[in-house]
Amino acid sequence: MIIFIVDCQNGNGHLARSIALASKLKSLSDITLFGNNINKKYIYKINFIKFINTNKNIENKALDYLSENKSLVKTVVIDGYKFSNELKNKIVLLNIRLCIFDDFAIDCKLTNFMIRPYLFVHKYPIFKTNSNFFQKKQHPLIREDLKFIQNKNRKLSNQILVILGEGLKLNKFENIIKYISKLTKYKIKIFFSSYTAYSKIMFSKCIKKSKVNVLINANNFIFTSEIRRSKLIICSSSTAALETYYYKKMIFPICTVSNQEKIFEAFQINLNYKGINLDKKNDLLKCMINFKDYFRKTSFKTRAKPTFTYQKINDKDFYRKLFSFH
Repeated sequence: MIIFIVDCQNGNGHLARSIALASKLKSLSDITLFGNNINKKYIYKINFIKFINTNKNIENKALDYLSENKSLVKTVVIDGYKFSNELKNKIVLLNIRLCIFDDFAIDCKLTNFMIRPYLFVHKYPIFKTNSNFFQKKQHPLIREDLKFIQNKNRKLSNQILVILGEGLKLNKFENIIKYISKLTKYKIKIFFSSYTAYSKIMFSKCIKKSKVNVLINANNFIFTSEIRRSKLIICSSSTAALETYYYKKMIFPICTVSNQEKIFEAFQINLNYKGINLDKKNDLLKCMINFKDYFRKTSFKTRAKPTFTYQKINDKDFYRKLFSFH
């Protein structure tokens, strides 16, 4: 059995990548995921995971379950920044292997292995599967419901899609939208994964703007469709950026909070994507100066490129080895 302990309170990024990893492992083991306030709409029709949803102390609930089933549990995956070292210590004392999603590249002596999403960003158009490759780069974790929707021969609409979550202060978010609106006649669609006070405020501020539409919906099909049909994606340097890159889209990455810096740097260094680190710089106009170049490059595009062929990769042996299944 593999247990996931996931922070689901701050957006759906942690949940999305945990589901993607779980989809690689579903043929190897039963999978249970502990989450706090999981968005039920977001996990609709995902039947290969047993979800245990709680609004109480997730660490206590997960530890109680692990203590009762320690002979069955082989690995625990932790994805979230707020989980304590005490939780990790107790898992190790139960003689259970520990895997941690790591966005900060912090060494963790308690961890058997780490999954570092910023290593997913590299130049290879089709990802190889030999062992040397995996030592240097990690295989991108893409949710199955995104993988099988291809965008070949699809017409692009004159639309800019904005996926920034809730990491930015509202006034910064508003200023970005105002800047883009002045620069282009394209339609601007803002995507939020769920209804929150933040998304509702943005909706109320944009409802009277003819070019701007705010979409508040956790439906993955809509998320995928909007990515496929948009000419340019402005997104936070998070799981959303990795999933968008899967569609070979022109991405304008924005670092909104500190945990996104590694992915943001990977897009800059490995792919030469110019973007904005608004977590460190406050001069929005100065930071947005590169956006014009991105816009010019997309204006002539009429059709989408086909996506990377991730589904052809036979990576079961890699994950079997990683999770010690023999």
